[in-house]
Amino acid sequence: MNAVSRRRFLKASGAVVLGPALSGSYASCGDLPGVYYVSAQGAEPEPDAGLLLMHAESGAWTKLPAPFRGHAVAVNPARPARALMFPRRPGFHALEFDLHAGKPSGGYRLDSDRQAYGHGQYSADGRLLFCCEGVISTGRGLVVVRDARTFAVLAEWDSGGIGPHELKGLPDGHTLAVANGGLLTRPASARRVLNLDSMRSNLSYLDAGSGRLVETVEGGVHPRASIRHLDIADDGTVALAMQYQRVPEDAPGPVPLAARHRRGGPIEVLRAPALAEMALNDYLGGVCIHRATGRAAFTSPRGHIAMFWDLAGGEFLGYQPLHGVCGVTVEPGGNAFVLSNPLGELRFIDSESLLEDRARRRVDRSLRWDNHMISISL
Repeated sequence: MNAVSRRRFLKASGAVVLGPALSGSYASCGDLPGVYYVSAQGAEPEPDAGLLLMHAESGAWTKLPAPFRGHAVAVNPARPARALMFPRRPGFHALEFDLHAGKPSGGYRLDSDRQAYGHGQYSADGRLLFCCEGVISTGRGLVVVRDARTFAVLAEWDSGGIGPHELKGLPDGHTLAVANGGLLTRPASARRVLNLDSMRSNLSYLDAGSGRLVETVEGGVHPRASIRHLDIADDGTVALAMQYQRVPEDAPGPVPLAARHRRGGPIEVLRAPALAEMALNDYLGGVCIHRATGRAAFTSPRGHIAMFWDLAGGEFLGYQPLHGVCGVTVEPGGNAFVLSNPLGELRFIDSESLLEDRARRRVDRSLRWDNHMISISL
């Protein structure tokens, strides 16, 4: 975005400057209604981290600073202008923003023996918040249920495994799907995996009212294929994105990392040509389903590629190269997958032809879209 349009955006939004703890300009979305693309702003060092928003029609953007680097963002369906940014693993606090006011509106800090894994989701009525967390001392995975307004802890449920990373609600309205990555990590060991020899990843289904474990399935074609991210189709099919924990003694060659699951059956691997699977470099960073077409986009920031499958039939459809691509969402009311990367690029991929609409491409090297992106209407 050029300097003139940015000044116009900040003037319209009434930006204010905060004190040194959270320095920078906050901007409101109240005077620019419409669709926004929202993501954590990835940055090192962390003082430059925060929340990044871009107005889809005008391209106007703003950054809302935060004292930590975020990972995923969730919006409360009952209060769509409230966005909660979860911390990058390992993390210990989350920060809520009022997007209309352009400033923090709340948040929470975890207890001393807890760590956050980067994701969570609100209940459909906006009253509850389900968070992926873990007990540091034991490694036990948790789904922590919080009051969506006060963030007070209401319950702690066993996630069904170690390292729950992402969860989402099924269309039935009373079941949660949880991606338990199986990776034992502790803050003192940074992000080093402590249980490579014994790790077991799984997809667990929990009753969203009681936390009761109702189904668990282990997945992938290798025990060190860690289920990390998921999305859910309208018929309840779960698309799974995995990351392979390769060790030096492993045989060369790709390990399939995209999969799907239907309740009551096994996890089904989605295959692609060997060269395409090799291009993933053992890593999928995100997945998003286009519900109108039933197609699923999987992103690989290490492979610099987005790949597409027909979720119902399991057919591999093609790919799009993009350096560092990880964020992926679907534009509200539109036909395109939206891809992002930490180099400030947005690409719009037609969900039917899977071709990029180059006329809509946006590039701003001052922006660093982080791992996950959502689209919202304000």
